[in-house]
Amino acid sequence: MIKNSPSLGEGVASDFAENQAIVFSMYFKSRNAQPFTMKRRIKGIAAAIAAFSVLAVGSPIVASAQSAGVPNAVDITNQIRNDTWKARNDLHKEAEKLDPNSAQKAKELVDGAANAVAPGIVDEKNKEAQEAKDRAEAERLAKERENFDYGSCPPTAAACVDLTKQRTWLQKNGKVFGPARDMSSGAVGWETPKGTHRVVRKVKNEVSRPFNNAPMPYSVYFTNNGIAFHEGNPNLWSHGCVHLRHDDAVQYFDELQVGDVVYVY
Repeated sequence: MIKNSPSLGEGVASDFAENQAIVFSMYFKSRNAQPFTMKRRIKGIAAAIAAFSVLAVGSPIVASAQSAGVPNAVDITNQIRNDTWKARNDLHKEAEKLDPNSAQKAKELVDGAANAVAPGIVDEKNKEAQEAKDRAEAERLAKERENFDYGSCPPTAAACVDLTKQRTWLQKNGKVFGPARDMSSGAVGWETPKGTHRVVRKVKNEVSRPFNNAPMPYSVYFTNNGIAFHEGNPNLWSHGCVHLRHDDAVQYFDELQVGDVVYVY
């Protein structure tokens, strides 16, 4: 009886699996083992990625197309790119076992090899991942806006301050703009005044003269007696102002304009 010879895909898959095992055993030895040079390690990782392109040619989808006598170039290309990306991610995980500097160099070489096998694959996949992340964040924010607790803040306000929950937010066209921010308001005896106010002036590099020139970066005053939004520690009570973290203070300074309504309740 004549036995069937192994298919091209089976042979390549076997060779690749053996080659990958050798590469990994060489590349990722423990620090106590005899070390290989970085150059040799990098060559090993690059070879593993390149070998995957050969493996892809013998993959089931290619074999199916070949046996049918009608190769589908699009399917073959997609399979090669998908397999290359999987191999790239597997090698990145292995590279994480190295020291940070070596890991970064290894990842760069892996990405270069992956791009050689499947041109543009790294940028393409990273873009897809970022777009998926952006969509998820947009959906989260949309849901948050839909269920947002506006308290008694009117749609006409550009900024709202909730003293009870120690939060503040910006509004555009009557809808919350961005997330609610943590803040701190005036301590007992220095309470932040409630009610409807308007932005009266803005000073980027402000200091508090009544309090020994304490820094008040990105001040947005909304009363005529020194009450403002400004950068400060939201974990510390103020002398009446609204403390914001740096990034929030910068955004409030940029977004709020003289005449805008600030509502405190």
